[in-house]
Amino acid sequence: MASLDFGLEKNIFREFYNEKLETIESAKDAFISIIKSILAEDFDISALTGRVKDREESIKKFALKYQSKLEENKEKVKTATPSESEVLNVFSFLAIADDLFDGYEFHSYKVDGFVAEILSYGDITPKEFKSMIDENFEYIEKYKKSMGETTTRKHVFNPYTEIRHVLYQSNTSRYQRALYDSQRNTFEKWTEAND
Repeated sequence: MASLDFGLEKNIFREFYNEKLETIESAKDAFISIIKSILAEDFDISALTGRVKDREESIKKFALKYQSKLEENKEKVKTATPSESEVLNVFSFLAIADDLFDGYEFHSYKVDGFVAEILSYGDITPKEFKSMIDENFEYIEKYKKSMGETTTRKHVFNPYTEIRHVLYQSNTSRYQRALYDSQRNTFEKWTEAND
């Protein structure tokens, strides 16, 4: 997990950027080709371009958008435990999820959106979230195993999907939209057969 030391993280990002730039540029070119081929079926396209943000431009944009928010929370994160915060946030989510899914790399942009989605169903404190996990995780793990996840089918249930099921299991009406209809139907059938 990334630290809250912005200077250190800038240097780590610069190294990563330098090492991966060629791969990122190739991915950009591949995406442009794919998009062109999709759009060419319905539209007459004269040009389609893309770009990879410059390294320092990326850092500057991140700093403008997030650095002050992260630094306001820096001391709070060092001293707070999940039960002391008022509403679940990225930091309290990660404090709980990192322990639960040891070795899984949670990407900040995904976590940010996921926490926002959880809060869209209604406010929840880290203590309440942790309690839901504690009460339902084992049951959802049992369900996950029944889905037949193997080394060749690893992403049947990723941590986000598992947490969605935990939320739904904890309160089916409040978190009904956390699962797609097909996921919810499959889970409910399994629940009926296994309770």
